[in-house]
Amino acid sequence: LVASRPHLLLPTVRSRCFQVGFGAMPPDELAAGLVAGGMAPQEARARAALAEGRPGRALGLDLPALAARRDLLLTALEALAASSRAASELGEYAGQIAGEGETELLLGLDLVQALLRDAARAASGRGAILHADVAPRIDRLGRALGAERATELVALADRLRSDLRLNLNKTLLCETLLAAVAGGRLPAFS
Repeated sequence: LVASRPHLLLPTVRSRCFQVGFGAMPPDELAAGLVAGGMAPQEARARAALAEGRPGRALGLDLPALAARRDLLLTALEALAASSRAASELGEYAGQIAGEGETELLLGLDLVQALLRDAARAASGRGAILHADVAPRIDRLGRALGAERATELVALADRLRSDLRLNLNKTLLCETLLAAVAGGRLPAFS
């Protein structure tokens, strides 16, 4: 049984399983593997960063489209973290995350969560970041948010992503996350 969110499984199922965690490949190792497979080094580094440590995803992604989307989302996060005035663009930024369908929404939320996780790592000075090709921007975002706030935002993104099964308004869900990045209070969940 493989599950990306084991906490969503029924307790009776979890109690009968041994948990073995699989982490993402470090971007440098993934890029080295892609280069060893014949890919150009620059493309391998970009794919490794955008694939979030997943080899299969690195091979199959549309690199220009995903890089452009990541740039849009990172720009939105930077603007919201730098000034609460950027919250006036919340609807537009939420639309960039939500995209056109559920697949785009999940990818957008994954990207935002990964960028926030990298910002938390950068702010705390811990370990390598997945999106190493945009490290200076991640560092600035981490300094603007702070390690604790960025970590709280990662947890919020995860909770909101799991709430998608409840058929919530997808744009509102994205706006909730981005409002928290802009300095709004984190919503309480029971």
